[in-house]
Amino acid sequence: MTDISETEAAAAPVLIRPRRGGHRARERRQYLTMLAPALLVYLVFDVYPKAAAIYISLFEWQGIGPMTWVGLQNYIDLFTKPLLRAEFLNAAWNNIQFFLIVMACYTLLGTAFALLLSFKVWGERVYRLVFFLPHPLATVAVAFLWGLMLNPQFGPVNDALRAIGLDSWAHPWLGDAATALPTLALINVWHLIGFPILLLLAGVTSMRTDIVEAAFLDGATRWQVVRHIILPQLKPVYVLLGLLVFIGSFNTFELVFVLQGVEAGPYGSTDLLATMFYRLAFGGIGATVTYFGLGSAVAVVTAILILPASIYFALRNMRRA
Repeated sequence: MTDISETEAAAAPVLIRPRRGGHRARERRQYLTMLAPALLVYLVFDVYPKAAAIYISLFEWQGIGPMTWVGLQNYIDLFTKPLLRAEFLNAAWNNIQFFLIVMACYTLLGTAFALLLSFKVWGERVYRLVFFLPHPLATVAVAFLWGLMLNPQFGPVNDALRAIGLDSWAHPWLGDAATALPTLALINVWHLIGFPILLLLAGVTSMRTDIVEAAFLDGATRWQVVRHIILPQLKPVYVLLGLLVFIGSFNTFELVFVLQGVEAGPYGSTDLLATMFYRLAFGGIGATVTYFGLGSAVAVVTAILILPASIYFALRNMRRA
């Protein structure tokens, strides 16, 4: 037999070891192949529309025909022309009010119902179904339903108020500038209240039960346990809920469009940034000229208003991690 030196023997396993470069390249191609469909959908339906909106906002364009480059003039007009500025500020303020009303209702009602369900009340599963039942309904269907219910002439809401002796409360809820926007916000709450309830209920049920039991054994009342133990631990859930409601409020369109029309009446009291964008880009009642570039500028500014909240939530999660 041929003698093998110690050096050659030590090197032998290295020489017969398979090469990993080709295997890693093949794995990389497989990963890219699996990611390609989702990445393509993301680029086509998310990245491209955003990039197109930014690009179109730099032009004066009516949606068809030639495009005229104007640079940042659409943004300048939005904040300097008196009528446009007043319309934009009104819509932005209405968006903020809409968010505050919805968030307050979600926080109070969502927390209350989540706590009641966490205490194992009778019919818990039925209540969960009832609370979440309106959520899958289309916004257009919800708007049409509530438009009938709030009709000042034959709507059951005002009829019920009159039947119990509250005639003074019967009101054209969507026809009064003072009550139209809060009414729309409450309709939105009725439609989507199931999600915050389930979100907060998940936060409550995921807490350590030994801490709550120890508090009860020490003589704490149910309200003290809720106030000093449960609510502080729900802060991350409230932050997430606030972000989702904030983004959703600035994207609200169908509810206002179906109930109040493109002009968002009465007297623009329910006008939101989304309805303002639609009116500029596609025209309102009696409009003969559309301003697609200016409407895109409104959409870009709306995205810029939403961006800080998203960044704050992301940074907060990074710190927690």
